[in-house]
Parts: sequence; structure tokens; C-alpha cells
Amino acid sequence: MSKVAAERRQGDAPLLSENKLKLMVFGMSAQGGCTMTSAEGTLKAEWDESKTLARLIEEAGIEGIVPYVRWKGLQGATNPGQRSFETTTWAAGLAAETAHTQIFTTVLMPSVHPVMFAKQLATIDHISNGRAAANLVAGWLGTEFRLFGTKQMLSHDDRYAYADEWLTIARRLWTENEPFTYEGTYFQVYDADSDPKPVQKPFPILMSAGSSPAGRAFAAKHCDVNFAVFADLEMAKAMIKDVKDYARREFGREVMVFGMGSIVCRDTEAEAKKYVDYYVNQKGDWQAATNMANELGINSESLPKEAWDGMISAIIAGFSAWPLHGTPEQVVEGMKELSDVGFDGITLNWPNYAEGLQQFKAEILPLAVQAGLRAG
Repeated sequence: MSKVAAERRQGDAPLLSENKLKLMVFGMSAQGGCTMTSAEGTLKAEWDESKTLARLIEEAGIEGIVPYVRWKGLQGATNPGQRSFETTTWAAGLAAETAHTQIFTTVLMPSVHPVMFAKQLATIDHISNGRAAANLVAGWLGTEFRLFGTKQMLSHDDRYAYADEWLTIARRLWTENEPFTYEGTYFQVYDADSDPKPVQKPFPILMSAGSSPAGRAFAAKHCDVNFAVFADLEMAKAMIKDVKDYARREFGREVMVFGMGSIVCRDTEAEAKKYVDYYVNQKGDWQAATNMANELGINSESLPKEAWDGMISAIIAGFSAWPLHGTPEQVVEGMKELSDVGFDGITLNWPNYAEGLQQFKAEILPLAVQAGLRAG
């Protein structure tokens, strides 16, 4: 728990639970969720669907719900993310429909002014009685920047400098009682104040994904959670140590690190592998996944074919999440491996969220309790 988090009612926020491996569900605000496939049963991005999934999440005792923000789809045959809910109003709706789960919005910071967002998140915190949270995104998809009128994105490090000013203003609005003036490189605000303050003190839980030096510094300075993608367990172990050591050394803070897992659970390992082959290799949207890789600055000429195909398959399967594929026992073994290398928690996604959540509660959760990952 970070020093900031420690001031937040000593663990009352759902994400500050005592579970050894905390869990959140990722990506249920957009069509397809975290998969890029035309396979049956994927998310439709409908409001009744979101409410149903939120109820299943609460019944399973999962700590949080995290949407991903998307303003432009990735084209291809299925155009992943094109149909997606605006995440802050979506979070406000789910806040009113739930009672126990941490409800995140994911915000593309250049798309909304910090004064506006500070008020929005404080409002959700009141709707939810102290369960609001924010996943902060500096931006990476050029088509989205152009949609909002920015022809050329800032450089990577400058995007985080922008994000630092943005969040500095929001934090002051959440915590200061007197109007203030802020004059920075990217923002100037005058006579700024905001009321009501958030229920959580000093402000709601914050998360960001940052593995670069600039992203890591932003998360270490401001956030309770660093959300990380990783290629292998040894890399993950070293990265977690680096993130936590950096936050302690530079800012005197403790930061949780979350990974991402994609679950395909069947009665046998062979059945799980067969379904992965079906929704990835037979039904996968390879063009959309290629477009995503290209937007991240990676192309097929930069990697050997085998490595390229593996990367694209992982994007299709679940946004490059760690594969938790196999029997219920194998899924829990994979979860334990992630816990053992140092992850405080993981976000989860499935090709079929409703089916996956019901199976998780009935078959996987009891084994996770036996493994000491979850409280009984």
C-alpha cells in the first residue's frame, strides 16, 4: 500500500483488500473486450451486458472493474474497439449498479481537461460511496489524437510531462480548499477550485501503465498501481523489483504492480488449446492486431517471422496478456506463478466474459482459495 493509499481509510477501498493476489476485470466496455476475433460469444458492448457482468464480478468477490478507453477502432474485419462506451459515464452508471467493487474509469488524458475530470471522478466517488478509481492513459494511438484535433502527437516523454501537469492540477482540486492558480507548459488555470471533494482521502485510487523511464516515473510519483505487460516471468520479476525500488528511492512510496492474464479454461488442457487455436488462428482478426502493432511502432520487418506471428497471436488472444490456459488447476497454477514473482494483482479477460466469470466463481476461485491466493 502506498503512502497515499495508506491515508485512504486504511483499506476500506476494495482494491486495498488483504487478498494476496488482487483481481480486476479488464476491457468489458468495448465490443470484443480484449480479443480480436469473430468467434462467437465475445462482448457486444451493450449496457445490459455490462450490468450483468458487473453483478457476476461482485458475486465472485473480484476487487475491481477496469475499462479500456478507445475512441477509434483498429479496423480489420472486426474493427476492435470501434463500438465502445465512453468510460467515465459508463463508470458512473456501474457505480450506481454495484455495491462492493472498485469502479475504474480509463481516461485518455489529452481528451479531457483536468478541471473537468477532477469533478467527474469526485462525482463518481460520491455515487459509489468511495469506490471510484482512474486508470490514466497518456495516449499512444495516433488516430485518436487526430480525432481530437491534434495532427501530431507529442513525443513519448513529452506526453508524460503533459500528464504530470494534468494530474498535478486534478490532485490539487481534490485536496485543496482554497482557489489556486497554475501556470505550466501545457496548462494554465486561474482561480481553480472544486467541490465536493472525493469521498476517498486524499483522492480516489489511481493507476497507470508505464514501463518506460518516463512512464515509470509518472506512476511512481502519482499512482497506487503500475499496470504492466511482460514477456516472461523472469522479465516480470526484474521489472516489478525495478518499479517498486524506483518508487521507494525517488518518491518514498509503495506502489502495487498488476499484470494482465487471459483465461481460457476447459476440462482438459487439450480442449483449452483447441479453443485458443479456434478463436485466434481460425477466427482471429490478424489485420486489426497488425494495425495495433504498427501504431505501437512495431512492424513485420522488425522481427523474425516466428516472433512476429507469436506477438500478433498474443494481441489477438487478449491484448498480449499472460496466457492462463488449461484446466482450472492449471489456471490457478499460472495465477500462483504471477503472485510468486511479485505481482500484487492481475487484471483478467476472457474471450467470453459471462461464461468465464461464472466458471471462475464455480471452478477456479475455490482452488485459488486453497492455494492461498484469495481469502475464503
